[in-house]
Amino acid sequence: MVMSFFQFCFRNGRRLLVVSMVIGWGILGYGQITGSPAEIPWPEVAAAEAACTYGQMATHLRRRAQQAQAWTRAERMAYHQLRAEQALRFLEPDSAVVHLMAGKALLDETASLAAWQGRYLGAMGRLSAQQGNYGAAEALLIEALAWWQQQPTPGLGLIEAHLDLADVWRQDLAIDRALDGVWTARRLMQTLFPEGEYASPAVQRTAARIDLTLAAIFTRIGRTVVHEQVTGLSTLASRDSASHYLARAQATWPRTDTLGRAQTGVVAGEYALYYQGGGTAFWAAIDTLEAIAATYPGRVVAAAIDAAKLRSGYHLAFTGDTEAGLVATRRALALQRQVFGSAHPALVPMSYMAVAHPFRASFEGNRVKDGIGPAVFDTYLDSLLLMTQRLAPGWQASRLDPLPPASAITNRDYYLKVLDMRVKCAYWRAKLTEAPADHALTWRLVEGFLALIGDELRQNPHVYRLENTLQVAEMTLTLALGIAYERYQETGAPIYWETALAVMECNRALLLRKRQLVQRLYIAPDTAGLQAWTMPALRQQFTAPDQGLVSLFRYPGFQTFALVLTADTAAFLDIKDVWGTADSVHVCLTDQWLATLWGRLQPPGEGPADSLAQAAHRVYTHLWQPIVEVAGGLPPRLLVIPGPQLEALPLSLLLDSLPAAGTPFAQWPYLGRHHAFSYAYSLESLHLQAARPVRAQGPWLGVAPAFGPADSQAFAFRGDRFAPRPLVYHEGEVKAIAAMHPQADLLLGPAATKVAVREALGRYAYLHLATHAWVHSQRPDSSFVAFSNLGAGGEDFRLSLAEVYDLDIPAQLLVMSGCATAQGPLQPGEGLASLSRAFFAAGVRSVVASLWPVHDGATAHLMPTFYDGLAAGLPKDQAIQAAQQAFLQTANPRWHHPAYWGAFQVYGDVAPVPFGQGDGWRWGWLLLALALGLVAWAAWRRLS
Repeated sequence: MVMSFFQFCFRNGRRLLVVSMVIGWGILGYGQITGSPAEIPWPEVAAAEAACTYGQMATHLRRRAQQAQAWTRAERMAYHQLRAEQALRFLEPDSAVVHLMAGKALLDETASLAAWQGRYLGAMGRLSAQQGNYGAAEALLIEALAWWQQQPTPGLGLIEAHLDLADVWRQDLAIDRALDGVWTARRLMQTLFPEGEYASPAVQRTAARIDLTLAAIFTRIGRTVVHEQVTGLSTLASRDSASHYLARAQATWPRTDTLGRAQTGVVAGEYALYYQGGGTAFWAAIDTLEAIAATYPGRVVAAAIDAAKLRSGYHLAFTGDTEAGLVATRRALALQRQVFGSAHPALVPMSYMAVAHPFRASFEGNRVKDGIGPAVFDTYLDSLLLMTQRLAPGWQASRLDPLPPASAITNRDYYLKVLDMRVKCAYWRAKLTEAPADHALTWRLVEGFLALIGDELRQNPHVYRLENTLQVAEMTLTLALGIAYERYQETGAPIYWETALAVMECNRALLLRKRQLVQRLYIAPDTAGLQAWTMPALRQQFTAPDQGLVSLFRYPGFQTFALVLTADTAAFLDIKDVWGTADSVHVCLTDQWLATLWGRLQPPGEGPADSLAQAAHRVYTHLWQPIVEVAGGLPPRLLVIPGPQLEALPLSLLLDSLPAAGTPFAQWPYLGRHHAFSYAYSLESLHLQAARPVRAQGPWLGVAPAFGPADSQAFAFRGDRFAPRPLVYHEGEVKAIAAMHPQADLLLGPAATKVAVREALGRYAYLHLATHAWVHSQRPDSSFVAFSNLGAGGEDFRLSLAEVYDLDIPAQLLVMSGCATAQGPLQPGEGLASLSRAFFAAGVRSVVASLWPVHDGATAHLMPTFYDGLAAGLPKDQAIQAAQQAFLQTANPRWHHPAYWGAFQVYGDVAPVPFGQGDGWRWGWLLLALALGLVAWAAWRRLS
């Protein structure tokens, strides 16, 4: 059942996940703050610092220390500050702490030393960053930056302060803030030191550091799965930017600055590993680092550590050579222990790698290798528990109390990875022992893992932090789903059903929040974290005697899990082998609409029609029938959350029995005859929409643009990418619907331009777009809805998916009767990147959209019937069900194939709307009250 988790892990997700974990741990900061208004009192030391000759500076400082008895306070302050900064550059944190504390004592003694305050705060911030405590580092560096900004004369110190803060933000995955910080530093550099005037080695070093920080940021962007769909930066742009700035940095570092060159080698190795999968550039970077370490033994230990890290990550991600990976990991750990001791948080990343290498080697396919018993996993768990204690200083680690309080954790990224591995190790140990205590520990860790992700959603509103969380969590969330399934089958306790739903919603919430952050969409305060759903709350909000909830979830290579909830039952299913058959239904339908274009659609029981019937019944047998049997029947109305892999499946078209050959399409036993389906992208998205204020009231807007020259041949389908062809029936469709509503407005023909529609979108409660739409299979943000292309000046007529996300549309209902408006390329974890999802995110409460290209004439016949149902007071899901069933009774038999009428689905809120009623009922009551008043007045006059 859950065993296939590791098959997927090793075959499909290994490279991206491991590279993201290993190389993304960041680069220890080597930069120094210069340009202090306080003069260094010793010319030879100042000259060595300005020339970046660190060995000479150390020699001069040691000589000056012999004169300590004659020093002034300013000289003592300068000595301790310079020694601390040098210790930080050479990864000597203990020495740095000693000198920083001595300097702090001097700063506290007298205000005359305040000129050193910025350098002291910057050094303290870099020390916290070295220790992995990014929260403390950020606070200190912000204070340092504020100090530098108060100085009357800006200099390199201010630029370096911006870069230090940008480095911390980059390592903490606040990539947007990091980019802002480094661009600010670059603008200051260009203002203070015009390019070409970098005579001083210190200025050269700062210029090189700006370029290197940009290269590191762009490399991190390229390593992110999101790419152009979310960030606006494609993989190619990230690669080219990183290469450009990396080359500039390599050319700019002063020759004597060995530490700067070592830092360049780290980023070059990371760049080569991600973009080139290793290769000559990767090994050249490692050779450079190791050469620097060999040239300066005992001093540039950071270069040797980084070289070992790169080797370890390479073997884990690409070669699978456990022994070689462990050799590199142990070397890095030994060097780190020399620097940090044995209990420092900085040891956690490589300690984690020391577990990850043998852990992966413990499996063969999807099972634990023969001869590997619980004791092996005990070793892993003990190591991971020790790492947890390092990340939460002061917390006493225990198997019985395995989770530290969130307030005690110094680095959440490391902790997420460690807790992720703890869940996996505990699960496999419990599989081997079947001991209740081991199952209990596994479940406790799963609960902690979900709580941590929920806290991430609350605490870290940065798109790359969410992406990193998603990459780490994806596989363990699937494993957690399997664990919840096993526990539910054993006990039937609601907590496991509710946790399984939380797991399903977790991935959706991460992707939804990421899109919201990038597009600055509405986030309700009470949904800032992961929404906690209980069965009673779900029943109150989403079920009724005639309503039920079905949540489906699946990753490629795994089973499909289904959660079912009705007013009186709950079910949890593990459904196997559904993906290929589910996909076949959509393939049949999207293929067969092409046949209609050429008039070649075959009758029932022949060719494609027979393949559709076979596929629709096969999916029913594999997917839906088990749900019906376990749930003991389903109510007539169902809210379905299909999950990312099943969004393209039209459940209403499944067949609960196989029709005999030659049975007319109108008589096929569609599931939609018995159930009215509605769909949602996640429960959180519904909750977010419910929390949004409703502003648009009353009127309805119908849009039917004009396309192409008047003498063009009419086009049968509402989708054309480059030059949308004229449609015939769409204008009659919106006019027929407008006749039902007392407050209807129309944008027809050439008047239905993109500009006119954008201006109108925020003013209407109901919107109907009868037009062309196009889905871009490679770049979903370029998918669009088309409006009139007859405007003067050749103005843009495409409203793209990316533009829709930037709109605020407070409508109650949007109907998009164009082609494939609910379709789009499948995004990892998120589902289909469709136009309907974009309009839903822009604020529309309910969206009616299509799963494949739709026929112009058939759609114009179907849509007015849907509005008839709304006007009769039907909920939206039952209105679309009634319209489709009526279509089979009234439409031309050549349109009875489901490709003509089955594409439309309802997303979001399904509550009835007062469509077609307008304010007429208010006037009716007013007239009735007036008439009754007149009758009463006449009766009173008669009696008086």
